Amino acid sequence: MFYEKAFFDLKKESNVVLIGIVKNENGKHKLFKNPEESMKIESGDYLILLMDNKGQNRLKRMFHIEEGVN
Repeated sequence: MFYEKAFFDLKKESNVVLIGIVKNENGKHKLFKNPEESMKIESGDYLILLMDNKGQNRLKRMFHIEEGVN
């Protein structure tokens, strides 16, 4: 999935704003703030999100995951 699609899907479905992606490059974490629309989100990436409590609860139900857990 690409950043642009994830950004709009998360906003529409959960009122959550995707502001960045952390990728593992050569064993180091690299932060991409407001990345290009075409940046691909890959397994192992971390998404940096802004949300309220309602958005957090929606994401927990959608993805069955707690904050910061792989």
